[in-house]
Amino acid sequence: MCDTVSSSTNERPRAIKEDYCDELAPRSMEHPGMAQDPSFDTIQSEAFGEMDFFGADKPLQLDRLSAHDFVFEGITRSVPVKVLLFRKVSSLQNALRQGNHEQVDDIIQGSIATYRRWNVTYGAFFRELAQMYSSLPARIKGWFICIVIPWHLAVMLMADLIDFADNNEVGKADTRTARIESQVTSRMRRSTAVDVAELAKLTCPAGEDWGGNSPTEQLPGYHFAVKSSAILTEPWTVLLIGAFRNAAVYHLGIVEDLRRNDWQALGHAPDEMREAEMQVKHCIDALWLLGRRSDMSYVLAKLLSQRLLAR
Repeated sequence: MCDTVSSSTNERPRAIKEDYCDELAPRSMEHPGMAQDPSFDTIQSEAFGEMDFFGADKPLQLDRLSAHDFVFEGITRSVPVKVLLFRKVSSLQNALRQGNHEQVDDIIQGSIATYRRWNVTYGAFFRELAQMYSSLPARIKGWFICIVIPWHLAVMLMADLIDFADNNEVGKADTRTARIESQVTSRMRRSTAVDVAELAKLTCPAGEDWGGNSPTEQLPGYHFAVKSSAILTEPWTVLLIGAFRNAAVYHLGIVEDLRRNDWQALGHAPDEMREAEMQVKHCIDALWLLGRRSDMSYVLAKLLSQRLLAR
């Protein structure tokens, strides 16, 4: 998993080759319990899984979210799917480097199918958890945030790669035209950026002054360095930084486009402007908070704040 995520986010080839993973695949049969788990059905397969990762998953029964065991099971089952999408990001990067047009189309189609399937299973599940965020146990808060935000980063990376392939006419013309006409990447970015901004709003403590002291503890009982917010518990901070940065840039693009059209000259900001500005601020607040652990996050928050305030 670490090699898969690291290679895709850093745009480098995977250190662990696909052939090596295939050689290990038969060994999983020595562990019947794992082999029968639908979440792991195809993690060792040659195609590295498509819909088999979801097994027989249906839209999760959200009326059972009060049962913590059900929530833990849902989060656990979502982890391989998140890794699958990062794997596809890495595979698409490699295919683009090699100019393999046929493989590019196959990976893109599989990625879009995975994204759509997630939206009606785990996506709906995590959105419901977000709506219940304030009442969730600390353990669930910290865990699901560390799954869903990196997932959104993978979606944004995939959308960028699909646009790169389409703009450079890589792949089949008919499927490329269909993607462009349906604006699939635009919809992926918007949905993801909105979800990330909402998660940023939820995870930033109310009344935070960014001076190091938070009046609110989202994770009571946790270490003092992380108890103010669930996003501080993620050890791989750069994944969260990437997601909040990309979402902030997306919403900031909307703000700057509205400013260029001089809508504020009418004497009031349109609802779309106010909403976009608030979403940028939520993402920047999350970056300020992560700035306690990362200078990169602090610098990004500062730069994005300056750009938001510029007229």
